[in-house]
Amino acid sequence: MPIGEEHPLEVTALRHRRRFTTDVTWHESYLLDDDQVTLIDGVPVTRAARTVIDLAGVVDHTRLVRAVDDVLRRRLASTASLQSLLQRLGPLRRGVPAMRAVLDARSGPVPESDLETQFLLLIEAHGLPTPVPQHMVRSPDGRSFRIDFAYPDALVGIELLGAEFHSGPDQWRSDTARLTVLASLGWLMLSFAYEQVVRQAPLVVRAVERALAR
Repeated sequence: MPIGEEHPLEVTALRHRRRFTTDVTWHESYLLDDDQVTLIDGVPVTRAARTVIDLAGVVDHTRLVRAVDDVLRRRLASTASLQSLLQRLGPLRRGVPAMRAVLDARSGPVPESDLETQFLLLIEAHGLPTPVPQHMVRSPDGRSFRIDFAYPDALVGIELLGAEFHSGPDQWRSDTARLTVLASLGWLMLSFAYEQVVRQAPLVVRAVERALAR
């Protein structure tokens, strides 16, 4: 990782093993067991679980949630293993309250993409009700359709159009047919692309608010 203001290099090491340097931010720990460390290209690094717990003390809520979801999504750690490691590290560790808050909130399915995580953070930041993730709807002919996020009581569904999941003519036809059936069942479907969620947040928030208020 490049060293500098945009990409700072941070190092975790056992207490009293500090190497003085101006190029990195140094974090000392009383506990850094062998099971928390691995090698990548011969370089000792903390494993994913320890890394995100260390991050909890130095990054904001948004970055921490995205990092935790990424680790859970890639199955580099589980919620249970993160909670167990937090217990081992002790309650006085910097960032523990922030990490516990994130884990307590992640009781349901892990968002399937970083785009979904950012959408949920946007909803949370504006005080909107939390939608049901990966909601299943069954049509009268027996077919089942999954909606990325849904407000079932209001019949409002939200699809996030990430290129990795909604690309190609076959997928486009499938999505179009699915949305048509859902509309026939009374669902109001909203679709947002990455650029809208990340760079046009007010537009997304207003659309969800108006859909819920209809």
